[in-house]
Amino acid sequence: MPIKAKNTKADAIAQHEAKVGAAEQTIQHRTAALEEAEQQHEELKTRLGAGDEGVTTEQFATSQANVERARILLEGSESELKRLKAGAPFLPIAADAMVEGLRDELGVTVKVVDDLPDDPGKELPVLYLVQPHAAEPARHPQPWGSLAGTVKAHFHRPRFMRTPINPKDVERALSSAAVQGTFTVHAVATSGQRDAFTIESTGVWPEMPTVPGKVQDYMVRSFADGLLFTMQATTKEPNSQAIIMGADGYKVVDVNGLGAKVIRSAVTASTVAAGIRTVTIQVRFDAWVTPGYEHRIPATYPERCAESVVKGRVGKVIEGIGRIRTADLTRESMNVGDVIQQTSTGYHRKKDRGTVSIYLATFTFEAAA
Repeated sequence: MPIKAKNTKADAIAQHEAKVGAAEQTIQHRTAALEEAEQQHEELKTRLGAGDEGVTTEQFATSQANVERARILLEGSESELKRLKAGAPFLPIAADAMVEGLRDELGVTVKVVDDLPDDPGKELPVLYLVQPHAAEPARHPQPWGSLAGTVKAHFHRPRFMRTPINPKDVERALSSAAVQGTFTVHAVATSGQRDAFTIESTGVWPEMPTVPGKVQDYMVRSFADGLLFTMQATTKEPNSQAIIMGADGYKVVDVNGLGAKVIRSAVTASTVAAGIRTVTIQVRFDAWVTPGYEHRIPATYPERCAESVVKGRVGKVIEGIGRIRTADLTRESMNVGDVIQQTSTGYHRKKDRGTVSIYLATFTFEAAA
């Protein structure tokens, strides 16, 4: 989606929020005016009840009219606020989250628009996305702060593409791309060269996610553990199994060609400016080729894998922390001492690695303050 269009939408949202704020202030003033009018009217009633003939018919009628006037004005302001909120503009967060993945995986032009066009013009094939309603908070077990939304799609095909788009291909494109979230594509309805379908999304994130409170230590540890888990998960070869003798007899264990261990993880900086919280997290970790796999994995593999996974985190949202804006990987020497390592035979053994060149990954996160 063009940057200009996004800015225009953001400007419209800002202007609308200003109108809502002004309407809320008007309600506060008119609520106070109604309370004052009611109090004055009650005072006159009390005086009349006490036999005070100094209260004229005109005074009493005027106070009664003032109460009615203040009440009608307040009701009008409340109706205006309700109307403003019902027609609030919004960012198409769910639709925007899909664009890059669908474009890259399907190899077609993808556009987020306010209304689905009947005539796509000459640019074919093209996939139009419309998000009719604002995304809402996703339900458990989706991450806290993520959103869910419905997107309507029209895929316009050139005449040589006679087969309608397969909804499974769309789901596969979104799941295989670097898109955070879960997506379900409903049945395709075809009319001529146009395929219409709906995409239900959940677990998607706004560009600037909202996170609850302070970054907790357990969140940092979970992020660090997930980083090394991803490194080992991407080490597809060699991944094997071994049969070992356990306390209950023989059992099969998984063996990964890459060994890894978190040494230390911590928040090293946290600042708030212009409504944005910026957090820096450093993760020190060790990685090595599993003993017994040296002939199958080059010695340079741990570093290449670490570099790929660390840099590949940029743009991802980590629950409770924020969106990763930058990621840097350096090396430093450290005496790691004894380390429990798995071997190619499936057993674990302690080994003194001594002073080695470990990895220092530094990440910068942003989130709405």
